[in-house]
Amino acid sequence: MKTLLTSFLVCLCFLVSGQDKIYKKDQSVIDCIITEVGLTEIKYYLSPEEVRNSPVISIAVDQVQKVVLGSGREIVFNDPLKDEKLYAEDKKRAIKIHFLSPLLEHLAFSYEKNLKPGRSIEH
Repeated sequence: MKTLLTSFLVCLCFLVSGQDKIYKKDQSVIDCIITEVGLTEIKYYLSPEEVRNSPVISIAVDQVQKVVLGSGREIVFNDPLKDEKLYAEDKKRAIKIHFLSPLLEHLAFSYEKNLKPGRSIEH
């Protein structure tokens, strides 16, 4: 009786295990089992049966909007050029001296104002 109960619980654990989801930027969703999330790519299997019988599939992080793990945890991938949190401590204004202007016997200054990440105006 204990063996039957134990085997039933083991089978139930495999059925209840959470399914991971990869949400791509083109609005498609991949149901899978994620094995690794790296800086440049995510490695996954499509189903539990393929874990033993197939190679690992990978997708570039640039193509992924977010990943939802089976536990409910969500990992969001942002474009580094558009993420304002990365640039919060950067200076917004700068006065610049042109690099070779003293050697070429003229002095040139410019003023630069940062509008948002990746965009600035120079006067």
